[in-house]
Amino acid sequence: MFMYQHADKIQDFQGSGLDMSAKIDSILLGATAPIGEGSLLASVQYMKLNNDALEEYKANVTILGVAYTYPMSKRTTLYSGATYAVGGKGFDKDWSAKYGAATSDHQLEDMRAGFNGFQVGVGVAHTF
Repeated sequence: MFMYQHADKIQDFQGSGLDMSAKIDSILLGATAPIGEGSLLASVQYMKLNNDALEEYKANVTILGVAYTYPMSKRTTLYSGATYAVGGKGFDKDWSAKYGAATSDHQLEDMRAGFNGFQVGVGVAHTF
């Protein structure tokens, strides 16, 4: 699968309340393959945020994802998945250490934390 997304003149990124007038471009590539009785899903996404006015708001992030679904019956599926994200430039988790606390604030620190880390999930989906 392939996805491209472009957003322009974004005024409030990630609910931060920051007036940024930014542009975001995002590309995702993914694939699904049968493995045993289930399906393996994998994806890689790259997002670039650009704001010509503020250097701190130029950023990028790469997100890797993998998941496995297993049909337990016609209507019930067991699933598991994990994602790993690493930010660069303005989303670099070490931005404050590199550039000093004077160039940062708590809202941006929270956003950076969201773009640097991993998530794991498991569950059961049942359709009625």
